Amino acid sequence: KTITDKQWIEKALSQIAQSQIKIISNPRGSRKSMLDLNDTNMKNALELYIAKKANWQHKWQTWVNQVHLSDVPKRVECFDISHVFGEKTRASCVVFDGTGAKKNMYRNYIISGITGGDDFAAMRQVISKRLESIDKHKYGLPDIFLIDGGKGQANQALKILQEHKIESIEIIGIAKDENRTAGEERLFVMRDLSQQEKIIP
Repeated sequence: KTITDKQWIEKALSQIAQSQIKIISNPRGSRKSMLDLNDTNMKNALELYIAKKANWQHKWQTWVNQVHLSDVPKRVECFDISHVFGEKTRASCVVFDGTGAKKNMYRNYIISGITGGDDFAAMRQVISKRLESIDKHKYGLPDIFLIDGGKGQANQALKILQEHKIESIEIIGIAKDENRTAGEERLFVMRDLSQQEKIIP
């Protein structure tokens, strides 16, 4: 196939690559074999990418259905508090949407100025820090804050939102049972300081 403006394209690509680029429109022999292999690899990679996205969207919709959300969220931000015997408290925030993990929005926060082991105070601090980060980076507010820790921590997150007069973010707290049995987590959907409890089967 004839390529129009071949010299212009070669010049533009050479400037981008900072090395000489030459376009061969009718490759033969080993060059054609390499081109065919690259074409096959590209198609395989694209098929894998599409399959992964379809699988994630299925999982996303399944989660939405299980939690009985009225609307499909555009973005969910998940928070977890960790410490070493009450010291060196840290908080992590991971972010997901309908296309998968948004790793560029992940953040780790150092928690300071609280009593060691006070997860409630730690949660209040990380939610405040996250709201500042969202405003700084112009992310826009998410639809859901998913809080690892149950009612107590979820209540702290809700109080911070109320202090900031934010009503658009739904709070969901997640807590394991006494035996930390997988699949027996309780979800607490918070719309105000009274809780609506939901159990994931």
